[in-house]
Amino acid sequence: MTGKININVTAIRHVAFEDLGLLEPMLEDLGFEINYVNAWELDRQAAEMADLVVFLGGPISEMDELDYPFLPD
Repeated sequence: MTGKININVTAIRHVAFEDLGLLEPMLEDLGFEINYVNAWELDRQAAEMADLVVFLGGPISEMDELDYPFLPD
């Protein structure tokens, strides 16, 4: 590919060990700038400014609110 694109990607993770896995090197090779944001520290304005937002999975469900109080947000 000759021209790279300049797109800001915000990946929102729900646990600290999550990442984009195999997608990360592919996106970086295409010129995507990747920023990770922890859901419990979510800056909504930063996420809204991103060109692409990816919500990562995790071992958490909506029933885990007591252990993860940030979930309702």
